[in-house]
Amino acid sequence: MVKSRAEIQREYRQRLKEKNNEAYLKKERERRKKNYAPSSLLPRKERLKRNMKNKKYLRRYRRRLREQAAIDAAVENDESILNSSGYESTNTSHEQVTPLMVRMSFPNRRNGSRRRVSRAVATAK
Repeated sequence: MVKSRAEIQREYRQRLKEKNNEAYLKKERERRKKNYAPSSLLPRKERLKRNMKNKKYLRRYRRRLREQAAIDAAVENDESILNSSGYESTNTSHEQVTPLMVRMSFPNRRNGSRRRVSRAVATAK
């Protein structure tokens, strides 16, 4: 079976990645930076495509961070359980108890209609 140029290039990059990862990553970053086009210059369809791709990568990255934080918290929790006897009080100091402060925001109701009218005027223009 004959491979296309894209398949050959993809396999070549994969081999480079496996062989010399740090140098490959540095070179790949420079290549991507050189070929970068600002989104303001892209057509709408390509810009939306790029945004969706970036959104997917960012979602994956944040999920990885959350998973790592959960693992770190679990390890820290296990260590604290091992270091305690189980009879300690949660509040060991009886010095001063701070009251619970709850902050509730009640927006100014007088501005509600003003905002609604200004939005309507702005969209009508």
